[in-house]
Amino acid sequence: MKKILLTVTLPFIVMGTFGCSSGAYSYEEAIKRGDVVYQVDVANLDKFEQFLMNISRKKVDTIRVTGYTNEGDPIFQDLKFDGKAI
Repeated sequence: MKKILLTVTLPFIVMGTFGCSSGAYSYEEAIKRGDVVYQVDVANLDKFEQFLMNISRKKVDTIRVTGYTNEGDPIFQDLKFDGKAI
């Protein structure tokens, strides 16, 4: 009975441990990947300004805006402009 219980619960413990690990998409990683990142300052603001210019020119474009919770978890907002609407 104990082996069955261990076999059933162990995978959930392992998945929970890896699923809740912080730093998977850090502030530095987001900047490196080209995200527009806002926390205290805004990083890659030039990419956001270029996105706005592309909207005014009706040019298709996509950016990712990333913010972080107090706990450090990323919040993603993918903005896609298809030439008519975001």
